[in-house]
Amino acid sequence: MAENKKSFILYSDLISVVKKLVERDRENKTNYAGELFLHILEYVNDKEPIAIDFIVEMAFEPIKQQLKRDLNEWTIIKEDRSNSGKIGNLKRWNLDLYDKVMSKEMTLKQAESIAKHRKASHPDSTLSPPIANVAVNVTATVTDNVIVYLNIENFQKFRNSEFENLDQVLKTKLKSFGITKPIIRNTNNANRQYVDVVEILVYIFNSIDWSYTTMMNLDLNEERFRSFMRDFIKTYVSDSSLNYDESKFQGHFVNWVKKKI
Repeated sequence: MAENKKSFILYSDLISVVKKLVERDRENKTNYAGELFLHILEYVNDKEPIAIDFIVEMAFEPIKQQLKRDLNEWTIIKEDRSNSGKIGNLKRWNLDLYDKVMSKEMTLKQAESIAKHRKASHPDSTLSPPIANVAVNVTATVTDNVIVYLNIENFQKFRNSEFENLDQVLKTKLKSFGITKPIIRNTNNANRQYVDVVEILVYIFNSIDWSYTTMMNLDLNEERFRSFMRDFIKTYVSDSSLNYDESKFQGHFVNWVKKKI
């Protein structure tokens, strides 16, 4: 299993194999079904198990191949999401670098390196328009590590554009919480002055590993987890004073659930 991957999928068609093993176990007073399940758990936990019997080995082989395919798919999706997040940050904070990456004038890694250097330096006219073009009515504190606040109008336009590009599944999910457009909130944080409720929720919806880890840590089944999450999101959306970013949302959710249970 990959690092930080805390779950795996067993498919329903496995029942035919397990049923045969159980029938054999009952007839011969063996424990092949239990050995197979233990073998699976040891494998996904990188214990490099050795099958105690040829029957367990044969039963496990197709499961092993499916687990490998699932892991490969998970790795690809994780990398795609990571790159999408990085590209989204470039588009938000360094539009010129974003354009160069999209036109393949530079790699994403090169653009990130430049963006990181910029963040530690004074912003100038080479930065993307949302950062460089500061509205006259925005007050910013200038220090050696200058952070120029975004104009809220520019940020709103950017988030409107991002919302339009969301797939229909996400839009439908957001609509179930009464959200049909970006909801911008001021964080009072110099490093990230504004957050969009939509951006935070999309991140949470896609945090599959975090969801499963949280369910296990809080001893919740999926139904209870979803119920708690729905209630927490409703509170988050309706209370304009809640300006959590992604990590704070997750932390507050966990503490909120602990109080409920």
